[in-house]
Amino acid sequence: MYTLLITGVCGGAGVTSVTANLAAAMQLQGMRCLVLDLNPANVLRYSFAIRHDEKAGWARASVDGKPWQEAAYAAHNGVAVLPFGELSAAEVREYHLDASAIVERLEVMLAALRDMAYDCVLIDGPAAFQFAEVAQVSNRLWVTTPSAGAYAMLKRYGKSWLGDSLNSKSHLLINRLSPHIPLEQDIAGLLKQDFETALTPSGIHEDLAVAEAQALFATVLETAVDSQATKDFQALARFYLTVVRGRTA
Repeated sequence: MYTLLITGVCGGAGVTSVTANLAAAMQLQGMRCLVLDLNPANVLRYSFAIRHDEKAGWARASVDGKPWQEAAYAAHNGVAVLPFGELSAAEVREYHLDASAIVERLEVMLAALRDMAYDCVLIDGPAAFQFAEVAQVSNRLWVTTPSAGAYAMLKRYGKSWLGDSLNSKSHLLINRLSPHIPLEQDIAGLLKQDFETALTPSGIHEDLAVAEAQALFATVLETAVDSQATKDFQALARFYLTVVRGRTA
C-alpha cells in the first residue's frame, strides 16, 4: 500500500484541496484510494459531499471508544474518506491531540489499513506537521504557493524538509501559480532553481474552478472536467502512478 503525506510549507498552501483532488485523479486512474484527514479542522470531508452535521471521524470514534475503521465513508466518486471527526477545542486539549500524538495514532492506523483493499492512502497533514517526523509514509509532498513568505520558509527549512539528493522521499509542489502575476513567476523560477530535484514535474495553476468545486462539495475533476486545474491534477496523478509503479517494480 502506497502512502503519501501532504503537508503545507506554511498556512494557506491549499493542502486539503490538493489532497482531495489528487485522490480523485488517482482514483480515476484505477487506484483504490482512501483519504485520511489528520487536521482537527475536519474540512477534507466537504470535497466529498459529507454533510456538515456529520460528526463521525477517526478521532471522534477514538474519543467515544468506538472502532475508528467504522468512521470511513464511501464517496460517490469511489474515493474512501476517513474524516478527523467533530471534536470541540476542549476535547482536542483533553485528549492531547497534538502533532506528536497524531503521528503515533497515524502509525497504528496505517498498520491496520495495510490489511485493507486500498492501493494508496493520501493523508491531509495539519500545519503542525511541519516539524513532525513521520517516517512510516512512502513519500511526503510539501505544498507551497509562489509567495515571498513561503519561499522564505523554504530557504530556511527546505534542506531539512526536502533533503538534498535525488533519493529523497520528499517532493515539492507549487500550488495556485498564476501565469499573469510576474512576482509569482519570479518566485516560481527561484523555487525551480533552488529545489529542482524535489519539484514535481508540473504544478497546479490558479483556477477559479477549484473554489467553485469546493462550494459544490465536490472535486474539480467532477465539476470542471476541461479546466486547467483538472489537467494539472491529472498530470500530478500520472507522476505519482509512476512513483508507485517504481516502488513495486
